[in-house]
Amino acid sequence: MISVLCVSSDEPQLILAQEALERKGDIRAGTATSGRDALATLATNQYDAIVADMAPGDMDGIALIHLVREKHNIPFILITDTSTDGREDEAIAAGADFCFTRIPDTSRQYVRVARWIRLAVSNYRKESILIENEARYHELIENANLIILKLDKDSRITFINEYALQYFGLEKNELIGRFLTETPLAATGTDPVRDMGYFVREVTSRSDGYAIRETEHRKKNGERVWISWRNKPLVNKDNVVTGVISFGTDTTERRNAEQALYRANQKLKLLNSITRHDILNQLTVLGGYIEMSRELSKDKDMLGYIEREKKATKAIRNMIKFTKDYQDIGLYRPQWQYLRNIVTLLANTVDFGDVKLKNEMGRLEIYADPLFEKVVYTLLENAIRHGGHLTYIRLSYQIVRTGCLVICEDDGVGIPDEDKENIFLREFGKHTGFGLFLSREILGITGFSIRETGTHGKGARFEILIPEGSFRENKPA
Repeated sequence: MISVLCVSSDEPQLILAQEALERKGDIRAGTATSGRDALATLATNQYDAIVADMAPGDMDGIALIHLVREKHNIPFILITDTSTDGREDEAIAAGADFCFTRIPDTSRQYVRVARWIRLAVSNYRKESILIENEARYHELIENANLIILKLDKDSRITFINEYALQYFGLEKNELIGRFLTETPLAATGTDPVRDMGYFVREVTSRSDGYAIRETEHRKKNGERVWISWRNKPLVNKDNVVTGVISFGTDTTERRNAEQALYRANQKLKLLNSITRHDILNQLTVLGGYIEMSRELSKDKDMLGYIEREKKATKAIRNMIKFTKDYQDIGLYRPQWQYLRNIVTLLANTVDFGDVKLKNEMGRLEIYADPLFEKVVYTLLENAIRHGGHLTYIRLSYQIVRTGCLVICEDDGVGIPDEDKENIFLREFGKHTGFGLFLSREILGITGFSIRETGTHGKGARFEILIPEGSFRENKPA
């Protein structure tokens, strides 16, 4: 329903106007017989539009427009007569939306006016919604607990939100229109990217490689902070890149906590190393005494006990060695790694003999624990050690619905069905080097999983599932 206020000193005309406007049922018309009456009515009632004469009794129609526009933003339709013709431009300049010249047929006049009212009110409502949405968007952008920065294609700053200005303690005139590297927002020497123009181009051509960056900055007060940036290229309607928008969050506290945790882990690692060294030394001494006891004893029962002591000592030594392997898992931050390079490097550390290594990793990168190469080494070594008369080992990958599968397969003897899960237990098997148990633990740090899906008698096949967000396929530069 549209509500319209009709203003005229001619009461019979008001009645005719009201009847004509309300004829279709979608408009409700109120009336006022003077300008003051209209203003008082608008103060206490909400209307969607006004239709007024050029001379509504106590004041000029254009004066009424000015007074209405001081407090109300609604369509204003002015009806002139022969005595006021020629003032349409003045009325439009004052804020009128439409001007009509009165015709003798009032009903026909207001049928036409009703059409313009519907059009004007519809446009005003759309504009009001747009203005409201823009205000909400502006408030969200300016006050979001997030640093928002826009660069043009030459790396000049074109926008920065209020939160970012307060965060860094800067003013807009210190930043807008200037090259990023020439402003206090520039990253410190920890940033490997020196040419920001290059950075903008790379975000466009290799968004997967530059979508997320973490750099150190200085606030105006000298405080050093770390910011994690998410970068996205901006394009125009012709799909031409016009710049980059970056969203930043403060990661200083997290990094400080990580550093503190790293230092604590390093101290624990040192303590573990010293303790492990001392225990192994004592085991060596104990082993010597056990061996001397064996040589001196002739009693069969006693020799049996001594043999059990030797086995227990060996088990303790293996446990201590296991703690050495396990202590480094999760100690360092995950990082992006090229699998093809890892396989190539490991090819020189494993004795393949006549077995052919097929490296089909392409340009796949994964975000994994630095010990991931130990996992690959374990898979290669286990294939050589336990695969029997195999002829090849293939490492490849496959994009699937749930992520990416990194596959290590061979044409050896394979693994029996009943052992497919047992091989990942710590107590299973012998001479497995770093061990599939530890391999699964390493993979679990970054949310990876591993399983064996080969066919016994035809070859082993290990599948490492890497979830979305932890892998990317980089295109050749």
